[in-house]
Amino acid sequence: MPLLKTKKILSTMAAGEIIEVICTDPGSQKDIPKFGDKGRNAFLGMVECDAGVFKYFIRKG
Repeated sequence: MPLLKTKKILSTMAAGEIIEVICTDPGSQKDIPKFGDKGRNAFLGMVECDAGVFKYFIRKG
């Protein structure tokens, strides 16, 4: 589910803007970085805040 919401929000953003995605879905560790580098978008990184809580950063291309 985090990936779908991320795609939806990115489609409304202007080029150069950065989205911060916060989620607890363990599958996101694989899905979000792979998606973030598709097209002109750029995956900027991931941080594990707490046990099982991840933050991802993607710049809209």
